[in-house]
Amino acid sequence: MMKRILLFLLVSLSMTGCGLRSHGPYNEVVNVPLEDGHTVSVNFHKEHGMITANVFVWKKGYSSIRSRYLGGVKFINRNIDYTFFLEQNFLNEDLNKKERKFYEEKAPIRMDVIYHSKSKTYDICFQDSQCPILNMPSSKELQSERILAKKAKKAEKDRSFVKKSVEWLVYQYESGSDYINNAFDTVFYNWSFTNHWWFVFYIGGLLIIAIGLKVFTPLVWIGIIMEYAYLHFMAQPFYMLWPSVVGWGWMLLSIIPVVLLVSFNLMLCISIVISTFKDIGAFFILLIPAFIAIMSIFSIIDITFTDHLELVLFFILGASGSSYTLVGTFTDCSGNVWDVYLK
Repeated sequence: MMKRILLFLLVSLSMTGCGLRSHGPYNEVVNVPLEDGHTVSVNFHKEHGMITANVFVWKKGYSSIRSRYLGGVKFINRNIDYTFFLEQNFLNEDLNKKERKFYEEKAPIRMDVIYHSKSKTYDICFQDSQCPILNMPSSKELQSERILAKKAKKAEKDRSFVKKSVEWLVYQYESGSDYINNAFDTVFYNWSFTNHWWFVFYIGGLLIIAIGLKVFTPLVWIGIIMEYAYLHFMAQPFYMLWPSVVGWGWMLLSIIPVVLLVSFNLMLCISIVISTFKDIGAFFILLIPAFIAIMSIFSIIDITFTDHLELVLFFILGASGSSYTLVGTFTDCSGNVWDVYLK
């Protein structure tokens, strides 16, 4: 029964014109590092008894290829040593005269390839080229990008939870708030809140946090993400405190309500952190929201002292006030009497 189902699927694939390509020796990409920041990307493709090599020359710092070569040989066995004669079929038109002369070929170049089944590596060597970087003194043993990606994935999977945690803490310490930005950018990419109506989104997040702490704890997840997303992605957080945006009149009218709102925000963040350690159930539900709450506190401090430092100084000076003590009088040479105060 299983054989019939498999046969039916294969027939269906052939009828729809779909092709199955297996990745493996001579059906993958191998990158060859060369001198002067150059890398040669060799794209092998085995089909109809032929191996085609599409070769691209890249240079560090440039997004476009310098030149391209193409060549092929008859496939006999994957353990056979192959020699490709590659013809240059593309030269970047944006190169200047000197660069074109550096990369330009007058005749086909030679690429020797040996595949090692046991180690799954390639020995690759370029010869007979007029381009200096493509005349290699000896071959290089390399693995395909497919194998390297598998190894990287396995290494990531094999790392213990403790090791990952230690690396995370070290990275957070070394990069400071940049780590927080990177973590959220990974999830939300390059969001940018520019519409001032996003402030309602922020207020809604605070209300959801307050309801969640009182009624249904999982709601805190939604509220804290909304609140931090505003603080992190809004192009001008608390835009009503920017006189260049709303004018001085609206800014002076908004100062006290925004200060109260931010204070409410900080109280909620602290409440989340405290609630996390009330019992084991709350710990598992609120651990991540508590972490985001701590990030929110740092974001508010950063916004306050980066964007609105002049308002902070104004409040400090206004709160401190001034007091003077009369210590006596002073008579100048013209007979004028002045009171002397000690501040």
